Amino acid sequence: MSQDATDHEDMPAEIDFTGAVHGKFYQANSILNLPADPETQVRTTQHK
Repeated sequence: MSQDATDHEDMPAEIDFTGAVHGKFYQANSILNLPADPETQVRTTQHK
C-alpha cells in the first residue's frame, strides 16, 4: 500500500448512516473561534 494522499483503498465504497442522529452535536448559542490567518486579507461587507 502506498502512502500517497490520493490512496483511498482503506475507505469503504459507501458509508451506512442509518443509525445517525441529526443534530447530535448541535449546541445553540455556541461561539466558534477559528484561527485567523494573518496572510489573508479581511473583507468587510454590509448587508442591507
